[in-house]
Amino acid sequence: MTAQSSSPSHPSLNNIVKRRRQPGSSLSLVAWTVLAGGLAAYWQPLSLVDRIWSDVLLVSQEQPADPRIVIVTLTNVDIRNRGIDRLDRVFLAETLKRFSDGGARRVLLDLMLHNDLSPAESEAMERAAAALGPERLAVSHEPQAGDGLPTAIKSQVTPVNLRIGANRDGFFREFRFPSQSTAVDPITWLTGGTAAVSVAPFDLRVDPNRFTRYSLPELHEPTFDLGRLRDKLVILSTGRDAARMRVQLPIVGEVDRGTLLAMATHAKLADYDRRLQRGHRWQMVVTFCGWLAGVLLGWRGRSWRYVTGGLVVVAPVVMWATSYLIISHGTPSQPALVLCVCLAGLYAALAVRLKLPQMVFSSLSGDLSPEEAWAWRGQLGVDQPVVLFGPNGRIKRANPAATHAFGLSPPSFAADGVALAKSCSPDFGVRAKSVTMEGHERQTWDLIWPHADLPLVLFNNVTAVALEREKLRYQLLHDPLTRALNRRGFEEAAAELQREGCDDYAILFMDMNGFKQVNDQQGHEMGDRLLQHAAERFKSTLRPTDKLSRWGGDEYAVLLVGQASLEHVAVLAARLESVLREPIDLGSVVVNVGVAVGFAIPDPGEAFTAVLQRADEAMYARKAFLKSQSRSASGSLAITPPN
Repeated sequence: MTAQSSSPSHPSLNNIVKRRRQPGSSLSLVAWTVLAGGLAAYWQPLSLVDRIWSDVLLVSQEQPADPRIVIVTLTNVDIRNRGIDRLDRVFLAETLKRFSDGGARRVLLDLMLHNDLSPAESEAMERAAAALGPERLAVSHEPQAGDGLPTAIKSQVTPVNLRIGANRDGFFREFRFPSQSTAVDPITWLTGGTAAVSVAPFDLRVDPNRFTRYSLPELHEPTFDLGRLRDKLVILSTGRDAARMRVQLPIVGEVDRGTLLAMATHAKLADYDRRLQRGHRWQMVVTFCGWLAGVLLGWRGRSWRYVTGGLVVVAPVVMWATSYLIISHGTPSQPALVLCVCLAGLYAALAVRLKLPQMVFSSLSGDLSPEEAWAWRGQLGVDQPVVLFGPNGRIKRANPAATHAFGLSPPSFAADGVALAKSCSPDFGVRAKSVTMEGHERQTWDLIWPHADLPLVLFNNVTAVALEREKLRYQLLHDPLTRALNRRGFEEAAAELQREGCDDYAILFMDMNGFKQVNDQQGHEMGDRLLQHAAERFKSTLRPTDKLSRWGGDEYAVLLVGQASLEHVAVLAARLESVLREPIDLGSVVVNVGVAVGFAIPDPGEAFTAVLQRADEAMYARKAFLKSQSRSASGSLAITPPN
């Protein structure tokens, strides 16, 4: 087995298996308990407490209503006096004319105007609607109702959807516009004249009885000052006695639909939704502080009396903080949620301190420490091999995948366990990153150590990836023709020596003589064979530790590692030249070539590039010397006789 290892930065502190709280387990436990506390807080009885608490404090503030909003109420008496089962449309047209003459900014009719008008009603409504126009007049319209708007006024009004839904407890706290509706959002249109989809929450601090209200008879009195309507947002709606549905505000009780529309309009004008968002953010801060207080109580508490006393202090602080949030921001708050999250934080801290889960697992396993039992429990369902080692290097636990992959024999894991432990931790305080196991077939495993203080290791089989990586690396660093290193492989081998601080090496640079003649006269195939034969002869002269590289063309380089004395390198250079003086049989021809070898030995601290440059210069000097001595500079060819 071979291993790639990584040493810890402080071996003296990390060599020993420490029995202490595991951060991942603690965080998981805290997260689970906080989630449980949050779910419990949103349980219906607790959320009901939060809603009642917020409703009471909000309604008790009784802020004034926006004076720009006017409610005109239509009662059953008005309908009987001005119609039979519905309000006379001519009279309604006169009402719209008075709104127009009074200079109302926008008028919202909370009435269903079906397409059943008489000619006189149709003419009157058309004139009145045209005087206001779709920019100032909106009419309740539900496309699924069937009849639709009267044809006479369809192009003169803006259809709006006035369907209002209650919250889960039956009270109305906001106006939710249905996003799938083809009509316009009435509140957005009434406040800004634009068509958009939004949610308009009610500001329960507003006293619904303080909106400006007029009755229809009062509006039609000759003495009524129409100037009161100038630049007002008018809502014409049926009263509680004439409405088909009952609407309930929290604490306040039953109100008419016009009041609901007015409260939503008031909140929109006051930008209450932005205030509500700020309140929600502060609520999150208070909730987090409550959780933190619970964690601190559980973490620092030395007795139940201390913890109980702390809760007695925290509870009124939470009630005060949430009450202040309601009063200062005018938004709902959730004291029950904060207290429940506080208790969840308290439970999480106590569970971590007392190590309750670990104690249970330890009692079941027997031979494992609480930390080991906790860590091993999370690996039971893992498909990949997992092994837990003991402090003496033997295996304590191995899952079925590990016993099958490594041929382990439970329950003792004796000899084979020690060998596996040594490969995973080859030295004291060292944990291997990967191991390669030689057996029936070679296998490579990446090692994952999920716990800093426990010898628990997960094996990830990367044999296929490792083989492919080795293949690609071989192709990247080797010459495909001669199987020697290429230039990049040679440079990486030299760089490895430099990283190790080794200066005991030499570089030999070689250039063949006569190769070009063989390549030109006999073709590239013969030239390639010559290069291969030359590489084989060079390899036969070198040691296994020496690195042969085809530098390019007919140039070769040798990295001599160890015993790099001047005498030894000179002898090797002479041998390299001599092995290429012998004739080379290429199959169809026999050639005589030669080689010029130059070499350099590094001076202390000299860079690899400088040594390589000196070897190259020495090779050219040697080549010039051989030419001057007329030693096979051009090469000769001999044709092999046919068999």
